[in-house]
Amino acid sequence: MNLKAIKRDVFFKTFALRLGFIVLILLLAGAALFILTRQIKKESSTIYSLRKEAQNLVGLAEGFSKLVKDAQLAEVYLEPLKNLVPDKSRLINFNKDIGELAAENQLEYGLVFQEETIEREAQEVNFVMTLKGEFPNFIKFLESLKYAPYYISLEGFNIAGGTPEQVASGSRTVSVNIKGKVLTKPE
Repeated sequence: MNLKAIKRDVFFKTFALRLGFIVLILLLAGAALFILTRQIKKESSTIYSLRKEAQNLVGLAEGFSKLVKDAQLAEVYLEPLKNLVPDKSRLINFNKDIGELAAENQLEYGLVFQEETIEREAQEVNFVMTLKGEFPNFIKFLESLKYAPYYISLEGFNIAGGTPEQVASGSRTVSVNIKGKVLTKPE
């Protein structure tokens, strides 16, 4: 072999070696780039879902703060609502309070508690009330019951004391028997 052929052979071997080394580096770089691209996509989807979750949490926090604010505004009404349905010990006051309403409306008054019925969330105590006086005063009494601090259900009336025309005109004293219920909290 001659010197030119040897030089050319060495040149091609060196060139092939360098070219192979460069191709190997490019393949490794390409593989690393492919792996990093997949990792970046995975991390970006994780960041996107975390960002969405953070937005949801911010929305929930805003809603919660509004609820707390509304609760503070409504807290003033909480105690009257709790007292709307009295506990059984306040039924003693029921008789007295209804008696005062009857007296304010110039009616004679009598009340008898009957059996109690236990419902799901409350107890109902039945009563029979007797009122005696002029019919217009009886109507005023019924209207004032709307503002009593009790939950009262009136179930029936029995009016005696004259013809319907005499009762309605208020010229006669009438006697009214009322059946009803008052709700109380369970013990």
